Amino acid sequence: MMRKVFLHVLAVAMLAACSEGNGTETTAAPPPVTTPTPTPTPTPYDSSLDTSPEGKDDDQNGIRDDVDAFIEEANLSSEEQSYSFDLAKIYQKILTFDGSESEAVQLSREAFLSYKCLSQESNLGKSSADYLTALSVNTEARVIAYDDFELLAATLIDPIKSDEIVSYCQSIFP
Repeated sequence: MMRKVFLHVLAVAMLAACSEGNGTETTAAPPPVTTPTPTPTPTPYDSSLDTSPEGKDDDQNGIRDDVDAFIEEANLSSEEQSYSFDLAKIYQKILTFDGSESEAVQLSREAFLSYKCLSQESNLGKSSADYLTALSVNTEARVIAYDDFELLAATLIDPIKSDEIVSYCQSIFP
């Protein structure tokens, strides 16, 4: 009780001290924030060159070229790279999905399992898998395709057990 009274008196004293003076309150306006807008420079892997859900995959390896290049150039362990390639291929299948409900269930399970493998292996943990997701689903058309697939699969998939995660990860990188 005594502490509350003390804190109340202290607060009133501070307010009184702040309002002393000529009765006008002046505060300095914060300086305007200016953020330079970077000009994007197209590169051979620039996904803005092809914004369709499937994107460009010149080497036909099942991974969009810009995502493929990122994984190749990133400083990843061999396990992280294997899991990243696996997840990127699955995302590419999701973005171009046109199959049955049972295929959607299987692909959704693989996506979950692959995501977990990369999340568990990466030094960055879940953020590494999240970054790969953002890189793979990086245009409006890709977001729509991904969301459409997720809505379909979410209504069909059963829970995944932890031993399934271990088995899947070992199948990617034994």
